Amino acid sequence: MKKLLFVLSIIALPLNAIAADKPDKMSDSTIDAAVKKFGPSFCAKTVDGIKEAAEKVYDCYQKTPKDNPDLEICFLGDNAVYTIIERVRNKSNSLGKNDPFGHIIFFSEPEILKRVKELQIFSKYKNYTDEEKTKYQVKSIKDFINKANASCNPSH
Repeated sequence: MKKLLFVLSIIALPLNAIAADKPDKMSDSTIDAAVKKFGPSFCAKTVDGIKEAAEKVYDCYQKTPKDNPDLEICFLGDNAVYTIIERVRNKSNSLGKNDPFGHIIFFSEPEILKRVKELQIFSKYKNYTDEEKTKYQVKSIKDFINKANASCNPSH
């Protein structure tokens, strides 16, 4: 009986290790690093602030190797900038105005789709199903947005 329990615990160990390797969101240190890197640009709440954040996202991707876990910092900034740019683009289109971000090639649809594909094969997510990756990203982005907003008005 003791041998059976020992063998079962050995078999279960890799399952526990896999589970431990699959947190449900990015680490707080990663989210905090993204807030520090991109937050001030978002706090400006201006087109120029978003353009500055877009440049920082581009720079982040250029300076971070594709297999480096710190690439998640770039993912967070990328998603936030993209979300804001899309809102502004939609509003500009509905008002018949020019897209103030139209010249930023890095946030064109083909470039965004290319980054989404890279995100899907990011080595850190190899043990995640597509559904788990989506939940992981959504939860991380929500935490990032909450912390970034709080950093804009630290007195509250």
